[in-house]
Amino acid sequence: MAEKITKELVFDLADQLVAQGIDPTNLKIREMNESRGSLSSITPHLKAWREQRSAEAVESLPDMPEERLLAVLRPVWAELARESQAILKAEQATFDRERAQLKAEAESYMGEIDRQADEVERLQAELADTRKQLQQQSMDLSTLTERADQQAQRIDNLQQDKLAVDKQAQELRSELAAEHKHGEQLQVQLAAVNKQNNELAGDLKAAHEQATGLNAQLKTSQELVAETKQQLTTEKQRGAELGQQCNQQESHHSHNQCQT
Repeated sequence: MAEKITKELVFDLADQLVAQGIDPTNLKIREMNESRGSLSSITPHLKAWREQRSAEAVESLPDMPEERLLAVLRPVWAELARESQAILKAEQATFDRERAQLKAEAESYMGEIDRQADEVERLQAELADTRKQLQQQSMDLSTLTERADQQAQRIDNLQQDKLAVDKQAQELRSELAAEHKHGEQLQVQLAAVNKQNNELAGDLKAAHEQATGLNAQLKTSQELVAETKQQLTTEKQRGAELGQQCNQQESHHSHNQCQT
């Protein structure tokens, strides 16, 4: 679509054409403006430029009788009228072309507007769906946030439990170290006890062997005692027999003395 052109630019371009000895027209103005600006936008500005130049020309004329002035201006007005008719026809043709172009563009724009309206309707439907999705996602996010808070609380509780477990584990490690140290001490004591037991076992073995020897000696002594007792018994019996014999002999000897 052709760009609009300003009044000041049209006046400036028209003055440049006049300075070059060229009669300004819509087409000339547009050519000098590198084909920018529509003829329909140039026409009113160029018309205003001509009216301004006519007024300036009239003002520059010397005072003269009205009839003479009219006689001088009639040919000018006639020329201006012919030029205006030619310009009007050219501008009408240009206007018709531009109107047809504008109509085609308008129809194209209407089609585009309809398409855009359909697109807007589709986008509105998508927007409604998106809003529903966002609402659902917001609800889901709220649920997830609540779960995340619960999970964070659970993690915090687990961390607290872990700290307590770590503390307890440290205490147990300390106790274990103490027990280990105590165990080492007990092992040293046990080794000493085992050594003492081994020594006592050796002493016990020696004592057992000594006891065995003493038992053998005791048995021998008991046998000697029993044998001695037997001999004593035998000697007592012999002594008793000898005593009886002595008594008998004494009795017999006394009897014999009495008879003598």
